[in-house]
Amino acid sequence: MSGKPVATKADVTPAVSSAATGTTGSGKWSAGPTPLDVTTDARATVGGAPVALSAKQAFAFAPVTDGKSLVNSTNVSLEAGGKSVLLDGDVKDDASDSGSTPPNKIQVAASGKLVSARS
Repeated sequence: MSGKPVATKADVTPAVSSAATGTTGSGKWSAGPTPLDVTTDARATVGGAPVALSAKQAFAFAPVTDGKSLVNSTNVSLEAGGKSVLLDGDVKDDASDSGSTPPNKIQVAASGKLVSARS
């Protein structure tokens, strides 16, 4: 039996909510202000790329209320959760924080198999 494909940095992506409303009114979600932060470890590789161990992404909601721009933000952290690496299908969202449907999330879509591991 083979395991799930193992993720590299390129396999981990943020997905921004398309919801036009959030906890502070109408507006638009975006990823940022900081870029997706993926922690990797080169002791194990997939196709020559280091495996992904965890990922963090901030999401910002910029509503417009009475002509004033306000910003609300959430943070999502995707951890390997008892595993040593992120795997295909791993996902974490901010549904409880953002109040948006669909929620902002970090997701993994990997197809590579672990080909090397060294200590």
